[in-house]
Amino acid sequence: MKKNLSILLSASILIFLITGIGFAFQNEPDGFRGLKWGDAPTEDMVFVGKLNVGEVFYTKIEDKKGIGTAKFHALGYVFYNKRFIQAMGFFKDKNNYNILEIICREKFGEPTKEGYYDLTWYGSKTIIWLRYNTTKDEGSLDFGSIKIKKEQIEDIINKKS
Repeated sequence: MKKNLSILLSASILIFLITGIGFAFQNEPDGFRGLKWGDAPTEDMVFVGKLNVGEVFYTKIEDKKGIGTAKFHALGYVFYNKRFIQAMGFFKDKNNYNILEIICREKFGEPTKEGYYDLTWYGSKTIIWLRYNTTKDEGSLDFGSIKIKKEQIEDIINKKS
């Protein structure tokens, strides 16, 4: 699972680099489930492991594993330098993707970018990315902080220089 998370996070970084920032969508959140971008991990979180440099992954034991009637088999919170940067929900089955697509379109409006089972909402502070892999019959719904992700990318670039 660690390898998959690392790949997903790397893909997220590439999306930020390629597409740029500055879009908007309706009802843009500034975090996920009461946790604001930049917050520290809470006492009810359980450490799962390290991801990329500076990133750690947590879960909540009592967390609701889904949105609406869509079910996640895993839901986690990513922190970069001890600041909340991303929430990631992982699901199986195309039906869950269909439900999440309806929920996201109703709440956030039309996606900023749309591909084959790949929807993205870019805002001024949050990016939401819903994707589904038809071959593996699995997908994820991510909520991420644009500001902290941008800082993370700059840190990575500066460390390579």
